[in-house]
Amino acid sequence: MEEKSNTFGLDPDKMADLLRIGSETGDSVAEVSADEEKSELLLDRLAEPLLLDPSFVRLLPDVPHLLSNAMELCSGNTIEDLLLNKDVEVGLLKKVKDLNNKLSRRTDSKVEKDVAIAIYYAAIASVMVFHGQKITGFEFSDLEKSFEQLKGKSWMSTDLRDLFERACEVCRDSAGIRNNVAEPQEPPGKV
Repeated sequence: MEEKSNTFGLDPDKMADLLRIGSETGDSVAEVSADEEKSELLLDRLAEPLLLDPSFVRLLPDVPHLLSNAMELCSGNTIEDLLLNKDVEVGLLKKVKDLNNKLSRRTDSKVEKDVAIAIYYAAIASVMVFHGQKITGFEFSDLEKSFEQLKGKSWMSTDLRDLFERACEVCRDSAGIRNNVAEPQEPPGKV
């Protein structure tokens, strides 16, 4: 009895090429799916308000008019509004940074970790761009590399991409930036 070939006359090299192409396509579909998931989560996180919790109250200013300004911002403005508004107090942006640093360390989800890291760096970038201060112990060269990497992510929002671009410019010309961090910090991780 003669066995029928299931390769339709293709030589082994051609079959290997076809199998390789098929497996690469599967990987890119998974990547696209993960990038889409990151994009959606990032947009969701940016649309959330910064919620006051008991640990945050101690970071708010004691001066009554500053306290009321901070409370007003927290009551309705989204994380994205806080990151992109030059009038936001540095203390609130530090809170955004610290919360996302903690979140990036607590989650086992790669998607959640990457989004938290992006928002963490966006808070650092916002303070640099809008307030002329550095709220991290990282060197400007390291920050620039991180900002460059983040702005190149396909899942990054356009507004954050623009913020990271502006922060890269600040890193390249950092003469007027004040450093208000006493001790260096560990990065939350890599994106």
